[in-house]
Amino acid sequence: MPENRTLWLCENCKNFVDLEDFIVREAKEDEYNSSQEDYKKWVKSIPPTEGTKDSFRY
Repeated sequence: MPENRTLWLCENCKNFVDLEDFIVREAKEDEYNSSQEDYKKWVKSIPPTEGTKDSFRY
């Protein structure tokens, strides 16, 4: 497997998978928990929006 391919942490099986959902390796519990904490921090860092401010012009 090329080293520059991205691994995703599957929410269903909790393993590292590639783009084709092939399990590359099992994630350790601390890796999974750390990933979830990083995700929660990332979600909190997104500023709230009041919907789109763009309007369509015809």
